[in-house]
Amino acid sequence: MNTNITTKKFDIVIIGDITEDTIVIGEKVSTRPGGAVLYGSIPIARIVNVAVITKLAQKDSYLLHEMKKAGVSVFSIPSTKTTEFENIYPDPNNLDERIQRVKSITEPFKVQDIPKIKAKAIHVAPLTTGVINLSIIKNLAKRARFISLEVQGFIRKPKSDGSTVSVNWLKKREILSYVDILKTDRIEAEFLTKKENIREASQILASYGPQEILITSSKGLLVYAHGKFFKAPFTPRRVRGRTGRGDTCIAGYLAQRITSSPEKATRFAARLTSLKLETPGPLKYPHI
Repeated sequence: MNTNITTKKFDIVIIGDITEDTIVIGEKVSTRPGGAVLYGSIPIARIVNVAVITKLAQKDSYLLHEMKKAGVSVFSIPSTKTTEFENIYPDPNNLDERIQRVKSITEPFKVQDIPKIKAKAIHVAPLTTGVINLSIIKNLAKRARFISLEVQGFIRKPKSDGSTVSVNWLKKREILSYVDILKTDRIEAEFLTKKENIREASQILASYGPQEILITSSKGLLVYAHGKFFKAPFTPRRVRGRTGRGDTCIAGYLAQRITSSPEKATRFAARLTSLKLETPGPLKYPHI
């Protein structure tokens, strides 16, 4: 990748590791690309000018094809390894219950990996701890109006057997001082704040710096923005695509938020996520 180019401008940039996912639903096994960069970028590619910055082994470059086909600008950084996940859903009728194992992790991002880009919003979405650090976030904060961050990649740590465990977030306050929009789910919010009530949890998280907090659950999206709460339900006709729910939600929020209010962005994100829940794999070419 040649970074000695004229600065490119985008509406939204998503940075994180793409994955090769093995998905097990009951007795059905499938393999496909995954990760926040994929599940976030494809649904909004027809709505805004979106790019991803990702890192993977050259032999796995086929994982990028789906994003490129959808019109996403892809900046690929070479690594000796590609992130690989296994997502197991024991009960096909309950896709909120998931067992996750990490089989491989890409090399950490470095500041020199970042191409010459600017954006209205940059979403930071690694999948496990150690992939993106404070130096990267400081660098990205100079390039965007909004810095958005996904919690899971800063508290989800792989164990030696491939299972994951939630750990204390190192440098949480320092990192969040650079963040405008924070995305988490109900379980992660409770882990970080020790509050079961997600409204209380969102207010605590906002006290660390971000002025807009998104918390997803199986029922819908709660947003706490600049002292006000906004809420919108997820209304899928049926649930066939649980993997990537949160990534689609924050991407939809950002796609609307760069031009609209938090209230409108909340409603738009919930509608987009409802369509995603009906769709295995990334949501393509939504009409909403």
